[in-house]
Amino acid sequence: MKALFFLSLSFFMLISTFTFSQAPQNAREAVQDQHQIRRDQNMLARDRQELAAFDRKRKRIYEAWKTGDIQSVRILKKELLKDMDREIAQARAWLNQTQAEVHQSKKEVEQDKAELARDRRDARHPRGDALDDARDLHRDRHDKRDDQRDLADDKGDRNQAAKRLNRMTEIRDQLLAYEFILNGAPGDNPINKLRLLDEFQHIMENQVNALVRELGEDIRESKEDARERRDDRRERREKY
Repeated sequence: MKALFFLSLSFFMLISTFTFSQAPQNAREAVQDQHQIRRDQNMLARDRQELAAFDRKRKRIYEAWKTGDIQSVRILKKELLKDMDREIAQARAWLNQTQAEVHQSKKEVEQDKAELARDRRDARHPRGDALDDARDLHRDRHDKRDDQRDLADDKGDRNQAAKRLNRMTEIRDQLLAYEFILNGAPGDNPINKLRLLDEFQHIMENQVNALVRELGEDIRESKEDARERRDDRRERREKY
């Protein structure tokens, strides 16, 4: 009987530790969700302004080249290279951010696995309402599927961010090495170099679109996390 008592006590302590550790973790998760939403909203506003400014300079350098104003072309090239360096730095920071989100999503999937393992133990050794245990199991399976989908989305975002960063860097390096001159060597077509600016701007537009999607994903995940927190609170009330 003593062995059974201590076994039951140990199991109760394990569940209690897991349950009460969820509360501060859930609070951190709520703060993190809101922080990510505000961060993406600010980044989106900034990137849209920078995209509009880049577009104006890109059009001006085309016009300067067409009119033979080589001095303006060279000045605008320097300005655009500075803008490109800024965008590349931001793209690198975005890549690091997407990698951090992949890491966080992996942690959430592992947490889901732990909760499912607990649900299965409860189902095998019912201590109360068997119907409620079945509901918990069903709900946590749904949460795991949601978090696995979020992980797949985050991995896709990271891979696309890496591609954008690599191509932006290539374009910047090509323009840096090129000197715009009138009546250049035969076969040299400066317009092809100017068109690299079109491609760079297109990548910036893709980045803005990625941010719009990320903001939508953050809002959806925030709602999912809020639902999971409500479920956790309900489950704690049921156990105690």
